[in-house]
Amino acid sequence: MLRRKFTLTLACLTLAFSASVAHAQKAAELAAGLQYMVGTRYGALQVTSIKAVDQILVVQIDGPSGWRSGLTPKLISDALIEGFCSKSSGLFDDGVGMQIDSSEAGEDVWQGPLVTQCP
Repeated sequence: MLRRKFTLTLACLTLAFSASVAHAQKAAELAAGLQYMVGTRYGALQVTSIKAVDQILVVQIDGPSGWRSGLTPKLISDALIEGFCSKSSGLFDDGVGMQIDSSEAGEDVWQGPLVTQCP
């Protein structure tokens, strides 16, 4: 049940993110353009931070305690980035990388892997 809720929530987050990205940009421009998403809830998950670190777009999502049970940082990252790539072709064309970090109840941050191309 929790995994199904996670999948539906990721689908909503993917649609919101993808609608904001017309084409790949510099990471700082992309992060600035996505700031409206910070604080937004998608089901049980909330976008808590979107920032650029060099040419890497780092998105942090937070959820309730236990939401990542049975998941890994790579699985979380893959689920979101595959969705982004299906809706926003060219996301990585300008050398922008992406990293999806996650936390539970604001603690225990898992750093996601650096992704530089669509799967």
